[in-house]
Amino acid sequence: MTKASAFGSAFELPAKFVDDIVKNTDVVPNVVLSARQKLDNKMAKQLTGKKTSRLLGIDKLEDANDAGTRNADQCTLIVTEGDSAKSLAMAGIEVVGRDRWGVFPLRGKLLNVRDANAK
Repeated sequence: MTKASAFGSAFELPAKFVDDIVKNTDVVPNVVLSARQKLDNKMAKQLTGKKTSRLLGIDKLEDANDAGTRNADQCTLIVTEGDSAKSLAMAGIEVVGRDRWGVFPLRGKLLNVRDANAK
């Protein structure tokens, strides 16, 4: 990888070229529109892209039945503090149903950082 300082030359954009672009009123709005369309397409692809209905290979994850489907935005994942809390949450899920609720237990205890400093 060659550093920019070792190239031996530097690219300089002529001022006349920049002035011509600024004076041409169609260029800047078209560039902005193109960038906005690319972002919109990327966002649409993320929202409506191919989704998997089940996550596999994650130990102890009890995923919602609708997770990864078109109803995924209505699903909730309950994150618990250990396996015993997971069993309590699973008992509650049996009442409300597994279609929109999932449970995942964390290992260890959560740290209360309310009064902790940045270090």
